[in-house]
Amino acid sequence: METVLAANQNLFWLIFSLSGKNHLLDYLMIFTANDLIFIILVACLYFSLRSSKLKGAAFLSLISIIIGFLILYLVGLFIYEPRPFYNFHFSALIPWPWAPTQNAFPSRHTLILSATTFSFFYFQFKYRWWLVVSLVLMGFARVYVGVHYPIDIVGAVAIGFISVVVGNYLLQTSHIGRQFVSNVKT
Repeated sequence: METVLAANQNLFWLIFSLSGKNHLLDYLMIFTANDLIFIILVACLYFSLRSSKLKGAAFLSLISIIIGFLILYLVGLFIYEPRPFYNFHFSALIPWPWAPTQNAFPSRHTLILSATTFSFFYFQFKYRWWLVVSLVLMGFARVYVGVHYPIDIVGAVAIGFISVVVGNYLLQTSHIGRQFVSNVKT
C-alpha cells in the first residue's frame, strides 16, 4: 500500500511541477480543471434535447451521478485524503473557497464528467470520444492545478463507471426505468 501512495505522490509532483512555468498553459489548465465541465454538460444537454435516443443518455447520466455521489459519501466514511495543497502547504493555482481539509478522494468534478461520459458512450453518442478526451484532460488539469492527486482522478473514474453500470441495471429492471427507456426509443 505504501508503494501505491508513494507512486501517487511522485506522479502528483511530476505533473504539478509543470505548473507555474507558462502563464498560458496555467490559464488553460485552470479553465480545464474548473470550467470545462460546465461546457461539456451544457453541450450534452443540448444534444439530448435534439435526440430522443440521447434523452436516455442524459437520464442515465443524471441517475448515475446521484448513485455516484451516494458511493462517494460511503467511500468518504472510510477514506479521507486531504488536498495536496493542504498536505504540502503550497498555494494551488485555483483559489479554494471551501475548507482546505475537504476530502479530496475521489474528485467530484471527475465523478460527474465520468458518469456523463460513460452514459453517453453507452448510448453511442456521435461525439463520445471527445467526451473521453475531455475527461482525461480535466483529470490531468485537476492534478496540474494542485487540488487532486492522480489516485483521486482514477478513483472518480472507477466510481463513475460503476455508477453507470448500476444506474443502467436499475433502469433496465425497474418498471419506471423500462417505461422511460421504451418512451425514449419511440
